[in-house]
Amino acid sequence: ALAAVAERPPSLLILDLQTPATRPGLDLLEEIRARHPRASFPVIGLSRESEGAPREPARAGIDRLITKPFSVSVLRSLARELLRD
Repeated sequence: ALAAVAERPPSLLILDLQTPATRPGLDLLEEIRARHPRASFPVIGLSRESEGAPREPARAGIDRLITKPFSVSVLRSLARELLRD
């Protein structure tokens, strides 16, 4: 994710906050923002209810938070809404 963002900042970032692989999603978002302070893109965070979800999503840099399980149509609708702004 970091390499992809370094090449071309995204229009929208959809981030799983409970990534089991390498690092928590919020840490990844923090590093992306630190490496690219001028990049401006909305973020949708995906999280299981109460597990890994920030108490204040906006303060964490997340524009919208969706709890799992979620409907793809809801995700699509939020993405369209954020891209219009």
